[in-house]
Amino acid sequence: MKKLFYFFYALMFHIGRLLPGDDRLVALVSPHNASLNDSLGEIKSALEERGGYDFLIVSGADIRSEKTASSLLRFFILNPVKLSRAKYIFLNDNFMPMAFLHFRRGTVITQLWHGEGAIKKIGLTLDLPENIVRLEKRLYKKYTYMIVSSEPVVPLWAQAFNMDESKVLPLGSARTDPFFRAFDYEKNRAEFDATYPACKGKKLVLYAPTFRDNPESDKRILDNFSIEKFNSEFSDEFALLIRLHPQVHSVEKINGAVNVTGYPDITGLLMLTDVLITDYSSVFMDYVLLDKPCLFYAYDYEEYIRGREFFTDYFENVPGPVAGTFDELIQQMKNPAVDSEKYARFRQYHLGSCDGGSAKRIIETVMK
Repeated sequence: MKKLFYFFYALMFHIGRLLPGDDRLVALVSPHNASLNDSLGEIKSALEERGGYDFLIVSGADIRSEKTASSLLRFFILNPVKLSRAKYIFLNDNFMPMAFLHFRRGTVITQLWHGEGAIKKIGLTLDLPENIVRLEKRLYKKYTYMIVSSEPVVPLWAQAFNMDESKVLPLGSARTDPFFRAFDYEKNRAEFDATYPACKGKKLVLYAPTFRDNPESDKRILDNFSIEKFNSEFSDEFALLIRLHPQVHSVEKINGAVNVTGYPDITGLLMLTDVLITDYSSVFMDYVLLDKPCLFYAYDYEEYIRGREFFTDYFENVPGPVAGTFDELIQQMKNPAVDSEKYARFRQYHLGSCDGGSAKRIIETVMK
């Protein structure tokens, strides 16, 4: 089925190549995130400030959620035709149909990715089946540039995406730019409390775990987090928020906690959060920029690493304490703190190029 999809997408793309190219057309390709509340959104906003550009949004949500006649027409016919005419293409993830597309000479394709640093292995650093390796290598040859968040991680990303290091540019992650801008905490907190009145007057602790490669393990994530026990210890001071990964199918209501899985602005949510609890999710990369406590709950570490490897030792390199059991997590929550030295070392290595000006630097470099 995928081969048929790739073939049809490529057919429409190459029909579009019969039309003239458009040097002012910028394609923003987001296979998984339809809201553009990440690096793609920052690039779009920066280009809108400059003016003179038209935009094509390619989102996988068109065929995952709506599946109406118009969304299918847009995704399978209109989008590939327009994509063939774009001068500049930005992505926040791998879009596999592009492996089969032959772009016009001079097209600039920039992979922004959706995470920073180098904790979990990605791309070709993973142990992948040979057919997937061939497909990914074919795709990565299309990339003109890869943008990363710091200079030390360049060699690792070059290896992961089979690219020359000269094409892996440590310009910073555009999705971190909002963390360096002014944020009206009082106004945003009042709006949050109006939506979630149970949180009013309390600090916010956010539990944001990532997905597991095994759907059965996904279902057990909340089974390993005792909401009742957490609330018995901390409900006087903290409101518990839970944000599950989009790839985890969750119930609409989570008893005893506020379900913010569908909250549209993760950046704003992190700025409001007083303590973050996560596991192997890259969400903490952004959070350390705020100098607020981050705890790591790795109850299934041994099982997790059988499917996902890390570049370096997980326990040594994450910037906060790691709990292997829920009781350990409870103890850590009683005195959450920031290790300033460890945070500073972590930021320098993984986020050293993030300073609030990444989007403009990226545009000036790849679109000159």
